[in-house]
Amino acid sequence: MVHVRQRLVAAMVNPSRLSLSFSRYALVGMWRMSSWLLGRLPEGPLDIVGDIHGEIGALAQLLTHLGYGPEGTARTDRRLVFVGDLVDRGPDSPGVVRLVRRLIEADKAVAVLGNHELNLLLNRRREGNEWFFGERSRAQGSPPAVGADPATQRECYHFFANLPLCLERNDLRVVHASWQDKAVATLGGATSAISLFEDFRQRIETQIHDRRKNREQDPPQEAVLCHQNLNPVKVLLSGPEERSVQPYWAGGRFRHLRRSAWWETYQGPLCVFGHYWRLGTPGKMSHIEESRLFENFAVHQGYARTFCVDYSVGARWRERLLGPNEPFVTRLGAIRWPESQLAFDNGEIMQLEFLSNPVGTALTAG
Repeated sequence: MVHVRQRLVAAMVNPSRLSLSFSRYALVGMWRMSSWLLGRLPEGPLDIVGDIHGEIGALAQLLTHLGYGPEGTARTDRRLVFVGDLVDRGPDSPGVVRLVRRLIEADKAVAVLGNHELNLLLNRRREGNEWFFGERSRAQGSPPAVGADPATQRECYHFFANLPLCLERNDLRVVHASWQDKAVATLGGATSAISLFEDFRQRIETQIHDRRKNREQDPPQEAVLCHQNLNPVKVLLSGPEERSVQPYWAGGRFRHLRRSAWWETYQGPLCVFGHYWRLGTPGKMSHIEESRLFENFAVHQGYARTFCVDYSVGARWRERLLGPNEPFVTRLGAIRWPESQLAFDNGEIMQLEFLSNPVGTALTAG
């Protein structure tokens, strides 16, 4: 299996060659036999909760509307599934982590890793995760958040390090950002998300270094794009990207890449994911750059056999700055399956609708 992985990574300089390597070797069934990073979804009815981003109040409201009670323990006939990004930006990330961990330990929930949890595992400081490092938020106007003492840091790290990257059963798949068969296929045999991430990061870096040593010229941002699209952990947790025509400001920095609408070519059972920032009321808070990827979708619409359940509750702190009496545009949502319903933290419920034609290609996201 090590030899197979070496052949996979040998073509990393050329993404098309890498694709051929993946399709020839990595989709072999043995690669998906034993890794805990690809977990099994519980059977029976599920409620799949979108990105929470430390908004403990919104989570308690949503769980109450779903019949679980604010602590999530009142139901025995259904299970909860969390799509990752439990933390950052909101007022109480440690509180969200502890609640979700208790539900998982009580066998009432499962969860996958998000890119915000991955940043903490990698000890990477980003706008919104200052709470973990004992710092004040760098975002202008951001209110104080519950911080993490050393014991809380250890608790979070251990919890995140033991979350799978994907979950599936015959009729359903869950991942934080994008389901790519070629990326999922690399999970077999990996001992952890961090070891897999670092393995590919180092190999990609070596290939980039060899190209530069041979004086091969790559377009600007090519190295960043290679790390994004050729590292399976990044593909699953933050999605494939492409070059943006214009740089734009998002997440505290200028970006030169934009996200790709991978769902337009997805094949498989229903895949529920988060990450991509859509709004419960289209047209409101249009300054949230990330939301534009779904600006042509109605609130209750997905594409083909995919559905994004991230309704931008991670930006709720910005709404609080606009006035305490304004109704929230950002929401915390959940997919009720197999009922095919969308439920929100304000109690609203909608029937899902799936589009059959593309509604737009890659649009700017943060």
